[in-house]
Amino acid sequence: MKCNKFHEMLLPDWRGDVGKVSQCLDQFLQKFEREGTTKPLFAVMILDKRHDYPKIKSVFTRRNIMSQVILKMTARKINLSVASNIMKQINSKMGGDSVRMKMPAFVEKDKVMVIGIDVCHAGKKSVVGFTASKNASLTQYYSDIIIQPKFQEIVKKDLDRCLINSVQAFSKENGGNMPGRIIIFRDGVGEGMRDQVIEKEIKQFKESLKPLYNKTTGIPPITLIVVNKRINQRMFVQSADGKTVDNPPPGSIIDSNLVEN
Repeated sequence: MKCNKFHEMLLPDWRGDVGKVSQCLDQFLQKFEREGTTKPLFAVMILDKRHDYPKIKSVFTRRNIMSQVILKMTARKINLSVASNIMKQINSKMGGDSVRMKMPAFVEKDKVMVIGIDVCHAGKKSVVGFTASKNASLTQYYSDIIIQPKFQEIVKKDLDRCLINSVQAFSKENGGNMPGRIIIFRDGVGEGMRDQVIEKEIKQFKESLKPLYNKTTGIPPITLIVVNKRINQRMFVQSADGKTVDNPPPGSIIDSNLVEN
């Protein structure tokens, strides 16, 4: 991440009047618009009181400017750990990767796009969360939401919109190349709803992909993985001497010798 130029702005003594701060910030940002600045702006602001955060943040959000707001209390006790966390947040907002994992070779070779879907029922309506990877290291994602009736788990419409937008985002990130394989992690559905997921959701995917791909090659293969956390099975690892068993280490994958009725 590289910064081209810093511009410093000192706010007047506003004594808790957030409206004055908003006006000053607006005037400051309008200056760049008048100068015809085309490079993306990133604002870093030191804030006195935590409860002023939402209103200050809305000023930048209204103008589609990425920002990092730091409390004065945090800035005063700055150290390497705090500074590193702040820079990680800024780096992420600017599209950088703080952490990368080495993926299997086929992920890049086959141009794999990984999709995650889950439904939250906490509010007055159920909200579908949709994310789709855009790069080979699976660190950059397109995200979207769908609003549907309360407690409706199966996504009956609008998945086609999410998928088309995510494929376009993938193509833009990969020099015009479309996904060659799609892997979907679907959370929140029980065993009895798997057929409904295939019938209602996967069908939307297949239909929306047809106009985007050549009729000769057809749409890319789609792998559906239903994530079920409520299971009764328990897995153990036997020690080298065969005398004791223990829990599998974090990250273990069991991909064989498992059956269900």
